[in-house]
Amino acid sequence: MYSMHPQTVRKWIKIGLGMIDSKKPSLIHGSDLKKFLKKHNEKLKKHLDFEEFFCRRMRHN
Repeated sequence: MYSMHPQTVRKWIKIGLGMIDSKKPSLIHGSDLKKFLKKHNEKLKKHLDFEEFFCRRMRHN
């Protein structure tokens, strides 16, 4: 659905994303994935003070 690398999904399962069962292929409910990603993304957010800004390193193609 999100075109993620399989290793990324394995990592998410390892840190708490629930699967429907332990059979292969790994199946995940869409609602569980949505909840997991929302919670995971909240942890990654950077909260800045009023006069601060976030500087990202430039990436060249």
